[in-house]
Amino acid sequence: MALPEFDYIAAKSYEEASKLMASMGSECVKMDGKKVADCRIAVAGGDVTIVRAKKAEQMLIGNELTEELLEKAAVQAADEMNPRSSLRASAEYRHDMIRVYTKRAVNKAIETMKA
Repeated sequence: MALPEFDYIAAKSYEEASKLMASMGSECVKMDGKKVADCRIAVAGGDVTIVRAKKAEQMLIGNELTEELLEKAAVQAADEMNPRSSLRASAEYRHDMIRVYTKRAVNKAIETMKA
């Protein structure tokens, strides 16, 4: 399976959270002007395997990236996951970290493309 070409892949992998095994992820973003042409949001730690947040991706694709839209997509990404509690982090904490780090990684991808 061929991977789509992206302007930047935010392999940020949620470094801070991954140290606690709370949640990890990667975002790929392709922009067309101010609109998101394509994106992929993959999350580890949100379920038993790595899962793509496909509904969150679709919320972004074709739309101008605003802080409000990004927040809604990040909440959707977290809601698509089924995090489990462990000794390292509660399910609630993991859920919130998926939201936080999804926003950070997408923003990082956009910042890097502009640089």
